[in-house]
Amino acid sequence: MENLNSVIGKYNIQIDSDQLSQLSEYNIRFQNINKVMNLSAIREPKQIEIKHFLDSLIIAKYINLKEGESLLDLGTGGGFPGLPIKVMYPEAKVYFLDSVRKKLDFIRTSCEEMGINNVQFLHMRAEDAGQDEDLREKMNVVVARAVAYLPVLVEYAAPLLQVGGLLVAAKMNSIVEIEESRRAIKELGMVLEEQHLYTLPEGEEERQVLILRKVTESPKKYPRKAGIPKKSPL
Repeated sequence: MENLNSVIGKYNIQIDSDQLSQLSEYNIRFQNINKVMNLSAIREPKQIEIKHFLDSLIIAKYINLKEGESLLDLGTGGGFPGLPIKVMYPEAKVYFLDSVRKKLDFIRTSCEEMGINNVQFLHMRAEDAGQDEDLREKMNVVVARAVAYLPVLVEYAAPLLQVGGLLVAAKMNSIVEIEESRRAIKELGMVLEEQHLYTLPEGEEERQVLILRKVTESPKKYPRKAGIPKKSPL
């Protein structure tokens, strides 16, 4: 992964040779399957390394998972950012959630063949996950990358978090989006703690990692039934 290896120092990402080797193997698998399965619209190898792998590692910088803690990747798609985060924090339990089974099947097979353990795959909608008693308020961290408008994402994610847990959301930089999320953040028992701005190489538009902490339990009526959060955001 020459493109990734040449820029990670700029972003102060600490990664060892074994972790880089695992990411390289997953990169090969992802590029091969993406030719036939359409996991991502991004096809060019350099762009895959930057827009999927580097972007995921930047998100991982702002997460500090301890052994035994749990992280859920909400709308994982092709395994980003969850798979790179799992490589960086091998002792954590990582849940991959997506409504498209073929994507989860690819990630599951890759994990099995790469010897990545302590992972779980959830073929379901986010609204259903948040009302599942085995998942609700069980997670230490929920991560999401370009999943939904922030008020919608907060409604998806907050019910899954333990009190004290974190939602780590990668978004394009938008003051308006944050302002329009104030009600949802308060209603779901969250507070916005940190905002980290960054750009990817080659003049990419400014992006941000938002870190929200859950301070009180989310009302049991959230998340609302499938489709409603997106149709009628808080």
